[in-house]
Amino acid sequence: MKEKSKSFKVRVPQHSHCLVCNAVIPVNKTFCSKECEEKYVLVNKRKKRLETMYFAIGMAAILLFSAILRFI
Repeated sequence: MKEKSKSFKVRVPQHSHCLVCNAVIPVNKTFCSKECEEKYVLVNKRKKRLETMYFAIGMAAILLFSAILRFI
């Protein structure tokens, strides 16, 4: 019969990870540095702008197709 291997339980201290670079940081922090925080803000601004553009283009396409369908 096979013997069950002993598994060791290692306790990892409470920690968190930086949202940008995934570095280990204290629990009460969100970013490891100002650079990561600035990069996160910049990326989120770009993402929000891109989502707004996609929404505007989608609405324009719907309005255009509905106008075309009225004349058919």
